[in-house]
Amino acid sequence: EIRTHLDDQDRFDLVEAAAEDSDMTREEFVEGVDEFRDPINALQGVGPVVAMLVMAFAAVGMALVNLPHRASMILWPGITLMIAGFLAIIVSALLSAILPTMSYEVCADASDFACRPTLDILQELARSMVDFPILPSIALIIIGAIGVTAAIAITIQTTTGLVGRRPGNMSGKRQKEGW
Repeated sequence: EIRTHLDDQDRFDLVEAAAEDSDMTREEFVEGVDEFRDPINALQGVGPVVAMLVMAFAAVGMALVNLPHRASMILWPGITLMIAGFLAIIVSALLSAILPTMSYEVCADASDFACRPTLDILQELARSMVDFPILPSIALIIIGAIGVTAAIAITIQTTTGLVGRRPGNMSGKRQKEGW
């Protein structure tokens, strides 16, 4: 049955098989796929840039909310970046575990023709979900950890700089006697 959809080089012609299964001509099917594929390709390069801009503006916004407090200006964006990095790793791990099992459930309801390509696509998606967010997620975790460490260092420096001085003697002048 598969040999009926081979092209002139004995390769499986998925487009021809999909067009036949959807009761379209090959040209109509290719035009429909192109209409669907073009917006996805246009947004594919924009997605990571937009995600980085959203994270950067969110971190700057959190810093501005805590403007008078230097340690808080660094601490809260750092914690948020660390949490975002850990969540990205957890979500990618969960999706890589769930997508293959979902693909078999999808295949149970689909025709035999659609089953194999669907399994291949979902398994490739699961592989890409494991690989893609790891490095950016680790970068977020490292940047967040640096921010949290800096906030802790600022807090320690601020608190230890005031230890040992009495409140009335902060200016360095001696107290006048007799007062």
